[in-house]
Amino acid sequence: MSLTYSPTNATAYNSFWGPVFLASRDITGQVPMNKVEYAGVNVQAACSPDNVFDSDQYQRCLSNLLSAQFRWFTFDIYWDSTNHQFGLCPVQLPSQDANNTSTAAIGSSNSAAMTMVAATASTSSATASPAESDNGNLLQLGPYQCSNDLTFDSVLDLFHNYISATSSKALARVVLFELNLHAATLLSQPQGPAPTPSEDQMPTPSTRVGHLVSNDNLQPFLYPFSELLSDRSNLNATWYATEDPHRMQFTRETYLLFSKVSRLLVSWGTVDDQMAAYDFGSDSSTVFPRGYMSTQHAFQVDSTTGALSSGCFYDDTTTNPSCVNVNWSLGYTNNPSTALQPHLLGNLTACGISPILNTSLTGGTSAAFAFTPYLDFITASVLGWAPGEPQNSSSPHARLNGPSNQFRCAVLDSRPAYSGRWRVANCQQRFAAACRVDSDPYRWRLTPDAVTFHDAPDACRATADADTDTVFDQPRTGLENTYLYHHVLNQSAAAPAVAPAIVWINLNSLAHGGCWVTTGPNGTCDYADDLESMTDRQILIPTIGALLILFLTLLTILVKCNSNYRHNRRTKPGPGGWEYEGVPS
Repeated sequence: MSLTYSPTNATAYNSFWGPVFLASRDITGQVPMNKVEYAGVNVQAACSPDNVFDSDQYQRCLSNLLSAQFRWFTFDIYWDSTNHQFGLCPVQLPSQDANNTSTAAIGSSNSAAMTMVAATASTSSATASPAESDNGNLLQLGPYQCSNDLTFDSVLDLFHNYISATSSKALARVVLFELNLHAATLLSQPQGPAPTPSEDQMPTPSTRVGHLVSNDNLQPFLYPFSELLSDRSNLNATWYATEDPHRMQFTRETYLLFSKVSRLLVSWGTVDDQMAAYDFGSDSSTVFPRGYMSTQHAFQVDSTTGALSSGCFYDDTTTNPSCVNVNWSLGYTNNPSTALQPHLLGNLTACGISPILNTSLTGGTSAAFAFTPYLDFITASVLGWAPGEPQNSSSPHARLNGPSNQFRCAVLDSRPAYSGRWRVANCQQRFAAACRVDSDPYRWRLTPDAVTFHDAPDACRATADADTDTVFDQPRTGLENTYLYHHVLNQSAAAPAVAPAIVWINLNSLAHGGCWVTTGPNGTCDYADDLESMTDRQILIPTIGALLILFLTLLTILVKCNSNYRHNRRTKPGPGGWEYEGVPS
């Protein structure tokens, strides 16, 4: 069975969060991907906290996680040597040949370990429940309930469908896979240790991961490891100089999306001892090596504030990129407190660490049925913006020199209420401007005078000297934003009477209300047509639905009226209470 992209909450990408996610992609897409904080999720923890591995449940769950803008997906895939396939169920499934002959025979041959679980469908509610499955029966394999058709192949079909459904410039995103490789346990011992497959039971060339992710559908959108190696000569080596430039150079997301038309990167994660003999060499041109795209980063959290007490990459003693060793740094959260979660996730992003959710946010309920906490996880880790920002408080047709209600320009606010997060401001207000020094990621300079947003680029150029170049710019990662924030704080501490607490950053939505650009006051939105199309669709579909309901209601009323009219004409009371049928004139 092929899975399709069908999120249960299609409004997750709405008029508010859509522009935020788009701006985040465009801003972080300007720097190497290994420096960007991408929020991620352990798929098995989010989709199967109840040990149910149902294809329908996974279709809803993965679709919801994708629509919530998770970018990093950690998959636990299990090699089923009985059926010679990779699946998501931790137990080997009954032989597919046996399934084709007799379900009853399967049940009797392994009755001690396996029973058939009939999935029930509720007729009293339109809302799906965890026990429902449109797919018929699940196999009870010890503590697990598994679908026969939940294979890694079917998951790849869903991601191909997602790529097709989000092919516009405004919706396209790069997705990252990390694959933890396991051997499935025996059907007769679902809770026992997994056996080590013999040499002839190991994956063959046609069933190996490299072949599966390079199938005809996904191959055009896959960015393989070999292509990165060939592209290195074209990458900008001036960004983030390091002692090991070959290891650290990586491409940018916008380059992958718009030059390569690539949407998927796949890397190895952990590998069970039982699968140590897997032929990784055959996949080496396609799948990134283990540890190449992920570094588990340790950190400690203040349990009362959510602040990082250790592990933050911000270093107040240096702005030298070679001393700030951020490289695919993943911070795993295993039990985020509901109260502290927004602070913790925001602090991880601000410290240059990608927050990876390694547990369920909804207890034993799958993200297929409880979606909101996962969207909250993403919005809490979004780059830059303060909660509730950007406020949509301006009229549709903004003008740079327009009236005071034109809130289409962004500032970094260092005051305690914002703590370095971004908010919208009237473009005609006057603030100091943030200027990047010599294209370095962590060096900033502020203009000595407060200026309007329109004058910020010229004001930054005026701060350059013989040895440095300065340009009006915006932070491109959470860590860059932290460096700018602390630079503003340091300026305030040195001259509290005159130093600015609020500074312009190069981010505005003057060209289009749903499109934040980083190309200055006169920048244009490259996605205006896509955004208008999405807006029209959001308006048109509910309108058509409402008109259809109205038409059906009117039709029902007319049919009822016509029926009553015909009945009244047919039976009329005569003299003495007798009834007679009317004769049409």
